[in-house]
Amino acid sequence: MNVQAGDVIPEWVMESVSAERMKTMAAILRDPNPVHWDRRAVAQRGLGERVINQGPLGVSYMVNMLHAWAGEKDRKS
Repeated sequence: MNVQAGDVIPEWVMESVSAERMKTMAAILRDPNPVHWDRRAVAQRGLGERVINQGPLGVSYMVNMLHAWAGEKDRKS
């Protein structure tokens, strides 16, 4: 795919990520911050009612969206 400046990336919808999955990812990433799985910890900080995703996990969702749009490029070693 030849990507040009100004190309529009189509909408990509992902299912909600459960607090339990985020807790598992926090353990894998060694991120002890309870905002990733404890809604009360998020609310106490005035950040709403939902748990907050980890940065590396959010980046992986963006990569999945880009792969769905542009496809994976074959890499030759």
